[in-house]
Amino acid sequence: MDAVIMDGSGQLSCGAVAAVQNLAHPVSLARMVMEKTPHILLVGARPPAHDFTMPAALYKPKPLPQDFTVPAALYKPKPLP
Repeated sequence: MDAVIMDGSGQLSCGAVAAVQNLAHPVSLARMVMEKTPHILLVGARPPAHDFTMPAALYKPKPLPQDFTVPAALYKPKPLP
């Protein structure tokens, strides 16, 4: 996933991430790049980009199991007119 954030008030700073995986909110990582590093863009699902998220304790969602299905009770398609 990719994300970018810009701050136009004051310092005119920005931060971006590209090709990161297993993050619920990649814009949070982009904000960290903007606020905590001298860099603008951090790319990659492997180190160093992946390791950068570890100390920050960003939420990493668990992947869904291969046999995951939506229960029929929750999925009710609307009839076509």
